[in-house]
Amino acid sequence: MTPGASPEDNFRAPAAICAAWAGYAALDALRNRQIRGSPSAPTSPTPSPTPPDPDNSGEARTLRVIRSLHRPAGETGHGGGDLYRLSARLFRVPCEKSTHFLGRYKSQGQDMISIRQISKRYGTGSGILAVDNVSLEVGPGEVLGFLGPNGAGKSTTMKMVTGFLTPTSGTAVVCGRDVVEDPVGVKAAIGYLPEGAPNYPDMTVRSFLDFIAQVRGFSGTEKHRRIDTVVDRVQLRGVLRQPIETLSKGFKRRVGLAQSMLHDPPVLILDEPTDGLDPNQKHEVRNVIRALATSADHHNSGRAVVLSTHILEEVEAVCTRAIIIAKGKLLVDGTPAELRAMSKYHNAVTLTVIPPTGAGGEPLSVAKELGDIKWVASVEDKGVVHVPVSPAGPGGPRQTLTLVPKGGRPLLGDVTSLCKSKGWSIETIAVEGGRLDDVFRTLTTKDAVKDSNTNKVAEPVGGAA
Repeated sequence: MTPGASPEDNFRAPAAICAAWAGYAALDALRNRQIRGSPSAPTSPTPSPTPPDPDNSGEARTLRVIRSLHRPAGETGHGGGDLYRLSARLFRVPCEKSTHFLGRYKSQGQDMISIRQISKRYGTGSGILAVDNVSLEVGPGEVLGFLGPNGAGKSTTMKMVTGFLTPTSGTAVVCGRDVVEDPVGVKAAIGYLPEGAPNYPDMTVRSFLDFIAQVRGFSGTEKHRRIDTVVDRVQLRGVLRQPIETLSKGFKRRVGLAQSMLHDPPVLILDEPTDGLDPNQKHEVRNVIRALATSADHHNSGRAVVLSTHILEEVEAVCTRAIIIAKGKLLVDGTPAELRAMSKYHNAVTLTVIPPTGAGGEPLSVAKELGDIKWVASVEDKGVVHVPVSPAGPGGPRQTLTLVPKGGRPLLGDVTSLCKSKGWSIETIAVEGGRLDDVFRTLTTKDAVKDSNTNKVAEPVGGAA
């Protein structure tokens, strides 16, 4: 590095000082050393009470430390050049080479994330196997949903891909960089929103994003432009001057999302990005994720996004692919439509009929006769209800049933033919594509149903036709 040079002369964002999540610990150690002094320093007598000093608030002290850490090498004053020396140790890839390398890699349409038989075991001996031989790929423009029950290994896998944890075996390659051999290069290419979205609580939203921008190597007009862009994307304009500790859970999550996008990374790893958001905020964040994945420029053909979620609706709304993991094992990998096709409700028919009446005028159930159709596996009868007369139609008895097919066999033609032959009036009828929650429950409460070496979608849960 050139002594006295500005950050943008030596490093620019993705290869700047450090990825925000990885740099927190090192920067916090420097910050603590300068704010609190060395632990071995003698303790001064307790001073007499003095009026609060606004220049000595947590916010002001943090900003002073940031400025001192960014003081160019050679300037006088405590801490001059610390951040630059830290960057020299952590990063060896100049900005220009890193940016162009990532652009060339993405333009070739290759997988941007390749997880190769990665495992993580905690403890000695047999220990606890948190992730067991997981392999998958994510290409440009893909949004991969990471589904699984609590303790399934989702966050552990994400932490290994981002370089936060070292794999026990296997590896992950991000934009051509191996996380075991070149963890810093991987971190340069990733925007990471960790679980819980940790931020400095005593900083305002604006000062925190300013701090992250400086850590990423931005300054001047470019720094302000990038901050303004992410603030508008995740709708933080109204809380910029508030301390982060005063924000709601949803706003804290949005601040974390903003810092992950600030350096415009080619890969985004988001651990439950909509956790704590209201329905309108979820809709906006999902639109942002879709736009980030599909947007292209002269450097790339789209970003790769991996997000973990417990919200199955989110997979339908955002993801182009989804995987389900349980007990550390990858159970299934496919598009949302492919996963729905595994449900026993794939091609199920739900209908409401006006049932026939007996001699005494009582309604007669049609469940048995519908259940006798050749390819009907079971009938879910929601019972007969009496509907009052209304402008929408005549009143009287109505029976609603769901016919579950054998092995996903189409039923619609057989059902309508039977109703027509019996003279039953069909009020509503619909064919289901399948239910993700049914697939999720089935797979995560029984043994794996796919060959973990093929990464192909399993056979439908209902069995073969």
